Amino acid sequence: YFTSVGFVLLLAFVVERMRSRFLRKTIFVSFVFYFLITGTFNGRFWAGEETLLRRVSHMEGKDFTVAFEQLAMRFDDDEATVMRLINSARSPASQSIWYKRLGNIYRKGGEHSKAIAALSEAIRLNPSNIEALNELGVCFWETGRDEEGLAYLKRSMAADRRQTDAYRLLGVFFYRKGNFPVAIPYLKVACANDPDQKESTVHLMMAYFFMHDEEAYLNAVDN
Repeated sequence: YFTSVGFVLLLAFVVERMRSRFLRKTIFVSFVFYFLITGTFNGRFWAGEETLLRRVSHMEGKDFTVAFEQLAMRFDDDEATVMRLINSARSPASQSIWYKRLGNIYRKGGEHSKAIAALSEAIRLNPSNIEALNELGVCFWETGRDEEGLAYLKRSMAADRRQTDAYRLLGVFFYRKGNFPVAIPYLKVACANDPDQKESTVHLMMAYFFMHDEEAYLNAVDN
């Protein structure tokens, strides 16, 4: 609570109305000292997730590499590490996960041809890899191959009707094309599947706005 914006504003309001200059300075110096101490403490003992994973990975043995794999999956865009994990994977499903990660690294680096090859291999190894299907669809869109991208997103959607990503991506795709009547049904499903997903809600709201559907727009704003 003592680091919240509300508390800082309340403190400023109270201090501003104090008549004693000495007291105001004392409170100010005390809180500066407090924030310096807690900042140092938190930085050392309450480090971020990536820092904690790195510390744990240094203590892991050869047969237990959970932290190392989490770093490779989420934080380290290192092709060699991912290739090593692909080669050591014990099942096609595990290999598929790491090929998807490899495709993600290539795509973020702008190497779309390599990304498409890696993601295609991920899907070959596990046709139900939803994340690989979605990322491959986006990869095709980014290279101007819209129809192929749509095909993979629809394939992903058919594989799991309860997911959010494929519906969201399809809705945003048609929204950006200005095809609001087609975008709206996808965005509505994305919002229903994950009410806390803000991107879908905002795009749905704006689609109604551009469609001049005032009632639906206001309902989306309320949501």
